[in-house]
Amino acid sequence: MTTPVAGTAGPHPLATLRHSMVLARRSLAKTTRNPGPVVNGVITPALFMVLFLYLFGRPVAGSTAEYAQYLFPGILVMGAGLAGMISTGTAPTWT
Repeated sequence: MTTPVAGTAGPHPLATLRHSMVLARRSLAKTTRNPGPVVNGVITPALFMVLFLYLFGRPVAGSTAEYAQYLFPGILVMGAGLAGMISTGTAPTWT
């Protein structure tokens, strides 16, 4: 039978939270230095939403309220895809 060694009881219960907070702080510091991806991920879909809602809302669906129900999920997917493509395309390559 083996006896447990002192100091090896396992990770501290709050270690995951502490590590997550450190990584979040680093990410926010990086974002404040380079806000371009955040602007592209938030502002661009919002502009497309307003553009398509008021440009095509009435001719396509009869009212902007009815068209917004179909437009919002599409804009949400487009924004997520656009943010993913931009972050992938602008990521540094270390060779």
